[in-house]
Amino acid sequence: GSVFTADATGTITLYHHNITYNGTWVFLFLNSELYLNINLSGTSSTVQNWNYNFKVISFTGETMGLQTPTFSRTLVKKCSNIQTYNIGQVGPSGGIIAYDKGEFTNGWRYIEAASEDIIIEEWGCINGDVNDADYEQIGTGYQNSVAVANFHNNLVNYYTNPIVCSSLSNGTVSSKTALNLIINTKDDWFIPSKSELFLLYNNLHIAGVGNFENTLYWSSSQESIAKAKCINFSNGEPLGTFKNTTLLKTRPIRYF
Repeated sequence: GSVFTADATGTITLYHHNITYNGTWVFLFLNSELYLNINLSGTSSTVQNWNYNFKVISFTGETMGLQTPTFSRTLVKKCSNIQTYNIGQVGPSGGIIAYDKGEFTNGWRYIEAASEDIIIEEWGCINGDVNDADYEQIGTGYQNSVAVANFHNNLVNYYTNPIVCSSLSNGTVSSKTALNLIINTKDDWFIPSKSELFLLYNNLHIAGVGNFENTLYWSSSQESIAKAKCINFSNGEPLGTFKNTTLLKTRPIRYF
């Protein structure tokens, strides 16, 4: 969910976990190899995790691969779309436009919901406290989903042996499944945050759009170690539900 915005002078901002950091990036050659130096102001852990001389190991025009001696990252270009959309209209991936924030910022303007429910799985391990997955605001669903998937990926063989976390879970993780979806060639789907899920309820379901059911839907927002937040689409009521519940539906969304 981290987004860099740069201008022609090399001044940049980094938007990460609802905080904006200011700084610069400069391309330079060291020993005939191309590097990108990122220098953000401040002393936070986020700043420390980005302030490096990154070796540029790949560049396609759409993506840039960066590497340090200990880790690598990939930057993906995001550009504004000239075409405008209205809520309820069919989106570029065949889904339904659920939200328009009015301008292109932090890598997106619109939220597009998949046209149907695709996933019926657990939120994740009932005994897993997922750091960085407790955000509820609009614009945080992607970072929540990545945090949830990373947490379970780091558990040894969780998907085939969920007892490593809890004997009460079955090894399915809705966020991981959503992040791996490809719908109409788009592979940037994820689980909405609580506030984003409310947008689907208020802007689409109440208007009779989107083929939603009057049942519970998962958000990607954690409530506690044992529970995650969901919304009852029969009345819009927010609830906390045990993460190993297998009956909740999930509607993936994407930003663009």
